[in-house]
Amino acid sequence: KVYIGNTVRNGVFPSINALGSKCFENATSLNSVIFEDYDPAANNNTFRYISVDAFAFRYTSALTTLTFPKRLWTLEGSALKSATGLTSLIFDGISEGGVIGTNASMLSTIYSSALEGCSSLTSIAIPKSVTEIGVRAFKNCTALSQVTFPDGSGVTIIKGYAFENTVLTSFEIPASVTELESNAWKGCDDLVSLTFHEDTAISILGTRSLAGFNISEVDADGHRTFIVPASVTEIGTSFLSGSNVTRVIFEHQSTPLNLTIHPNAFDNSNVTTINGETQEVLSAISLPSGVSITKVERFPPAPPICFPKGTPVSTDQGIIAIEKLNADKHTIRGKEIVAITQSRPLQKNIVCFEKDSLNKNVPSQQTLCSMEHKVFYKGEMMKA
Repeated sequence: KVYIGNTVRNGVFPSINALGSKCFENATSLNSVIFEDYDPAANNNTFRYISVDAFAFRYTSALTTLTFPKRLWTLEGSALKSATGLTSLIFDGISEGGVIGTNASMLSTIYSSALEGCSSLTSIAIPKSVTEIGVRAFKNCTALSQVTFPDGSGVTIIKGYAFENTVLTSFEIPASVTELESNAWKGCDDLVSLTFHEDTAISILGTRSLAGFNISEVDADGHRTFIVPASVTEIGTSFLSGSNVTRVIFEHQSTPLNLTIHPNAFDNSNVTTINGETQEVLSAISLPSGVSITKVERFPPAPPICFPKGTPVSTDQGIIAIEKLNADKHTIRGKEIVAITQSRPLQKNIVCFEKDSLNKNVPSQQTLCSMEHKVFYKGEMMKA
């Protein structure tokens, strides 16, 4: 049965295949929705997909939990807009370890404003099947602090204003994403970490795509650095507008260079330094209007010594984790430690030496280090 109005408290849906536009809009007392299991064997072995049309559950303020079955195919524009009481959204009827959503869903697109204004929703796991996150899809989800994607995520595009005014602090962009549209994280004042998967396919950083993005980590040389993946082929106008990023590093090395940078790409940004590994990259960058570029250079040389956090160091005072070394307190073989630095390497890989791999008891345990670090081997110092 389909109930429409503001007096319905529970709805039970059998084997229907669509919830039409506005069918539950303003049903302000609706607090429970149940989709019954659908058995294809009992229905001439046919499989019915479900679509939830525009505004279907808009303004259902009492609805706190919504469980969509695996056969959900589309979640149309504004389908759950301003469902302000919604705290749990499950796309396939399964919740594992408290994580909402798994890989079983068949949902392909979260359309524009689908969950805009769901101000009680704190977390969401995007199903593996989703390929597009629409314009303003999660805008004004003012409690949303966690968005996760499964391994093998199929999302290819995150559209404009998708996560505007959420309280996200970090966001990892799946490898499958090829385009970021404008202002995807506008108003996300708490967002301090935005990372690309190491196998990213990102191609387009659109106009104002990273506007307002603020990085918390400061490099050893005082910069807040954003690294443009080598896969990027196009950068739009003011892509870092209002961001606190001060240095941009281009990973591109290909020749001929397949990269288009809009002449006003760095407008309204705080970028002062641009690094590129090839002169071809640097030549593709126009001096930004209204921004003072103080230095344009190639990558700085990689630090000669780099060990990950937790690496034990044998000091005169005992074994100390490298990040806890104190130059004023610790010495090594009677000599003072001149300085200790922390850095974020540009390399994607480091070197692992297993115990005894160089000689007996050398190293004395598994040791990780940067590729540039030199080790004494067969009578000479060699890069790891």
